[in-house]
Amino acid sequence: MASLRTMVGRFRNELREGVAYVVFWKNGRSWGAEAFWLDPGYFEDYGGAIEEDDAREMRQIIKTDPNAIVVNGFESCPFDGESTVEHMLEHIRWRYEDHRCQLSDFYEFHNKAEDELGAQPIITAKRKNAEPELEAKEQESPQPMEAKELEQLQELTSTEDKQRICSALAPVLRLTRNLYDLAYLHYDPGTETVKATFLNGHTKTANVALDSGTAMIRDIIQQIV
Repeated sequence: MASLRTMVGRFRNELREGVAYVVFWKNGRSWGAEAFWLDPGYFEDYGGAIEEDDAREMRQIIKTDPNAIVVNGFESCPFDGESTVEHMLEHIRWRYEDHRCQLSDFYEFHNKAEDELGAQPIITAKRKNAEPELEAKEQESPQPMEAKELEQLQELTSTEDKQRICSALAPVLRLTRNLYDLAYLHYDPGTETVKATFLNGHTKTANVALDSGTAMIRDIIQQIV
């Protein structure tokens, strides 16, 4: 039976380097772990995509443990070359017990790009040679949404996952000169604040009370730079 400490020790180099995404999950009383690398190739502009073999393995892990977490030593945890196994173990155990950095959310987010691209219309020879009247119909202005469709759309967009916004924002901010050393952003719904943790352990807190998602992004940047 493998312990969490054993798994963290086994993947300590991947966690310190901060390139791979390391998944941790429980199977009964035993712990499992595996490292994954996003494919930057065709989906580079969409934030990376999970290769099919990895996606299949992730689905199996989620089936085994719906609370499985995924950790990146640069994006979601303040790890570096000097981080000890005990230090990393503490952070990873806390994230698992507090249901943070869940693999199910990660899988859904990074598979979204592929789903969106796959939904684009494919221009085939048959379609290209369609009857003129059919092409004219396709070029007509779209009809206004029905009231029911608008209501459904509003329900889908009425709430925003602010932690997810923070998790997506952090890697972008690290591309800037001022925030290259940002480790991660954590949103606290209780206080409506965002805590920015830097690689040197220093933290800054941004007040984002009553903010929408876009307003929150603006306030985070203004208050932590």
